[in-house]
Amino acid sequence: MDDFSVDIPMNNNKALRTFLSEVHERIGKISKIINNSSTKNNYEELSEAFRLIHPISSLASFLNQQEIEITAHSIEMILNTALQQKPEPLSENQIKKIDVHIEKIKQNLAYQKY
Repeated sequence: MDDFSVDIPMNNNKALRTFLSEVHERIGKISKIINNSSTKNNYEELSEAFRLIHPISSLASFLNQQEIEITAHSIEMILNTALQQKPEPLSENQIKKIDVHIEKIKQNLAYQKY
């Protein structure tokens, strides 16, 4: 037999709810990091924000959550650019852009009522 499909034992609805809950938790942490005056320009803290957002775009793609995927990827790109601009990586403009993207994700989560 040439069927190479793999059955994932987890219910898709449960996987999606778990993912959306995780996204909510992670974006809250990211928001705190980038809006805290003592951490927003701290390389280690920004690296942590990047690590928090990075898996979201991949998992969103897997779960067919395109809006979250695109928005999370936008946050990733801003943080990646900022991390390359040491010692003061995040500009106020970058913070505002991330905040807008976080708000989009929050609206998406509210719409899905996870």
